[in-house]
Formats: sequence, C-alpha cells, structure tokens
Amino acid sequence: MARKKTGRPKKYDPAYAKQAREACKFGANDVQLAKLFGVAGESSIRAWKLKYPKFAKAIREGREAFDIGAVELSLFQQALPHDEVTLIYELR
Repeated sequence: MARKKTGRPKKYDPAYAKQAREACKFGANDVQLAKLFGVAGESSIRAWKLKYPKFAKAIREGREAFDIGAVELSLFQQALPHDEVTLIYELR
C-alpha cells in the first residue's frame, strides 16, 4: 500500500494558472487539479484560489470554456435526428 504524503504542501508556482486553465477546459475539478499539481488535496487548491487571484481567474475561465462547449454539444445533439445522435456516440 502506498504511503500518504505528509509534511509541508507543495509551493504554488505562477505557471500553475495556465495549466489549471487548460485542465479545466477539459472538465478538471479541484480534486483532479490537486493530483495534477501533486498537492495533498482539494483544500490546497481552495487555499491557492483564495491567495492567488490569477489562479482563481484562470480556473473560472477554463470552467466557463468547458461549460460553453458542453452547451454547444448539447444544442448540436438536440438539432440532430435521434438516429444520428446514437451513431455519434457509438463512434466515440
């Protein structure tokens, strides 16, 4: 069994903002961001969002882009006849 990391959390790097934005564009949540940055958990991500406004803004922008993409996909699927929507899902 893997041992849980203990000790001081990883320090924030300003480059994380861009990485977080890109990850959130693909639907990453705080738990997944914590894994990406190698920190103890989502509490570290929440703390970084409070302490670093650019990091919080990048996450918001990424999640907005993801949400817009999800809405566009949903509208596209609604516009297709049912048989075509089924076919798209089977191809993926």
